[in-house]
Amino acid sequence: MAKAKVTNISTGPRGAYLDGALVMAQVGETIEADDFAEEWFAKATAKDAKEAAKTDQA
Repeated sequence: MAKAKVTNISTGPRGAYLDGALVMAQVGETIEADDFAEEWFAKATAKDAKEAAKTDQA
């Protein structure tokens, strides 16, 4: 995958990779990553990434 800013939309802290290094993200936090699970992260440019994080916590 190409580098992208992604937001953690899961219900807990999750990890992704940037240039082979692990980067952790708390719920709702945006990080830069090039290898991440799409079920846990949404592209930060997605209009509702933060709303999705709030919905997942309910």
